[in-house]
Amino acid sequence: MATLRAAAPSDVAAIVGLIRELAAFEGLTHLVEVTPQSLHPQLFGEQPAAEAVVAEHEAKVIGFALFFTNFSTFLGKPGLYLEDLYVQPAHRSGGVGRALLTHLAALANALLLLVACWPLALLALVLYPLVWLILLPFRLVGIAVGGVLELL
Repeated sequence: MATLRAAAPSDVAAIVGLIRELAAFEGLTHLVEVTPQSLHPQLFGEQPAAEAVVAEHEAKVIGFALFFTNFSTFLGKPGLYLEDLYVQPAHRSGGVGRALLTHLAALANALLLLVACWPLALLALVLYPLVWLILLPFRLVGIAVGGVLELL
């Protein structure tokens, strides 16, 4: 089983590699501009724009979740927005994705957890109904046009 931990500066190159794998999986490699040099200050600079959690197996980063703090004006509460979650294919079906989501739900605690899913990712949520049980306290808001699913 993988272990989860907050990303460290030494993980930036691995995270960028996983972002490129995610883009290839989604057929969007032509949109990827991120580099280790451009991501580092966004995660570890003076005013980080985002945070990441990594999943490790045998000292290798095999997955990540990248998220940032948001704010709901309607509810008047802060929350966490999950931008991307990716687990390498060889490590799927072992609970790593579920563990990452559970970890984020625990970080969100009294906050809101917002998850945006592309249609391919919706299949994963359907196949892992326990994820829904973890996120149920955050209330299903709806499915928007374009296959974006918002869970609050």
